Amino acid sequence: MVERHPQADIRAANERALQSLGRAISLSSGQFSLVLACCNYRVLQEEMLQRLAEILQAEHLQKVVLPRNARSLYLNIHLQLVTEEKPPSALMVLGLEAVEAIDDLLSSINHIRDEFRKTHPFAFVLWVNEEVLQKVVRFAPDFASWAATPIRFEMTTPQLLQFLQQETDSLFATVLPKDAAQHQEPENLDNYSTLEQVWQHNDELQFAIKELQERGITLEPELHASLKFVFGLDNYVSDRINIALSHLSQKTVVTSKLNLTAISLMQL
Repeated sequence: MVERHPQADIRAANERALQSLGRAISLSSGQFSLVLACCNYRVLQEEMLQRLAEILQAEHLQKVVLPRNARSLYLNIHLQLVTEEKPPSALMVLGLEAVEAIDDLLSSINHIRDEFRKTHPFAFVLWVNEEVLQKVVRFAPDFASWAATPIRFEMTTPQLLQFLQQETDSLFATVLPKDAAQHQEPENLDNYSTLEQVWQHNDELQFAIKELQERGITLEPELHASLKFVFGLDNYVSDRINIALSHLSQKTVVTSKLNLTAISLMQL
């Protein structure tokens, strides 16, 4: 099957996006500007931030990572910038996708949007995924209107497949008991990290699967089965027990690794 999005095209697009982001920051030069950077994967986001720092070596780039319980973007920014001797060239706002009350936070941004322009004389870069981007437009339309077209970053198809494989392997390695090969039961629950701690990237997996489908890529049977099982765990953690059991009992879940993990987890 011919891939609809060749690797070279995606890498070139990411490089152009980086250059666009760099120009937006440089052109801001002491005045407020809003930039929306859309990236669905934290691993890619980290890579792009590192590359951006290399491109803008002369610029002072500041990061603010929002806590999950953030209620006010404005207050959280000032709490972290209070020790700065001078304003940064750009502020990278990270972690919006993990904020629990994201709708309320975005609504509050819209209500006080003029305060951002008055007190932030630098480029204001909001890093968002597709879901949060839609919410920014919905709950903070006036604020979002200050930004140009979102700058997007994507993974290549091999990167997406590797990401899915690594995430599922990591989950199994964390929840599967060390003595699984001998089919022995763990002595206590301390042998496990809780599923709530393990399960962090459900949204990113869903984004990756959707993008691969749009590119006409079919997953290998074993990876497909692993993902079905992982989504079963997600429903299990979220108390959607019937849906979880449906996922965990599907005929696609056939490998011994999956079956053994299911048995172990149901004992928690």
